[in-house]
Amino acid sequence: MKKNPPIDVQLQAAQVAIHNAQSMEQVAAALAPFGYDAARLQAAEGLLEETRTAVGVQALAYGEQYEATAVLRAAREEANRVYMNAVKIARIAFRQDVQARATLRLAGRREQGLAGWLAQATMFYQNLLDSPTLLAGMRPFGYDEAQLAGELALVRAVETANQRQKAAKGAAQAATQARDEKLRALRVWLSDFWVIAPIALADHSQLMESLGKVVP
Repeated sequence: MKKNPPIDVQLQAAQVAIHNAQSMEQVAAALAPFGYDAARLQAAEGLLEETRTAVGVQALAYGEQYEATAVLRAAREEANRVYMNAVKIARIAFRQDVQARATLRLAGRREQGLAGWLAQATMFYQNLLDSPTLLAGMRPFGYDEAQLAGELALVRAVETANQRQKAAKGAAQAATQARDEKLRALRVWLSDFWVIAPIALADHSQLMESLGKVVP
């Protein structure tokens, strides 16, 4: 399967062909009887501009996705650092309290997947904050209600960052689809054009080079 040239190369080739087909009188006159009149060439120029716009939108969308991913990663790293410290402290504070350890899910490894981690961390902090007894057990280690609420807010920030990252990812995928559709339409137009142009310019084959095609 033949691989398409880089997008910037495709756009540049289309620019040369369409612009010169319109601006060079001899080329335009030769193409017109074959259906490539001024209106059709102007429509092709419009398609080219739409394609350029779609390429720019797609690049911007992926930039925003990468930024959202970086924000999510940083937010999770910060929240996980304080969460793991709190878990270690809680395991000491409630070493002899079986019920507290079960309520806070202190046994076993922490979840690694984001959804599982969010559920586990949220439950840990929420259960601490909802229980005066558990709060009292954490206070001697410097974890009062304000401290725990602040750390829960960091976990919530990860959830928000995750939602934004998913939205950015969806927007980037949609932008890619829109860009690819425009590129396909432009390639189809050019494919037909490159069949007709040599026929129209058969008596002036050297003019094909002005459209970007090297004549042997």
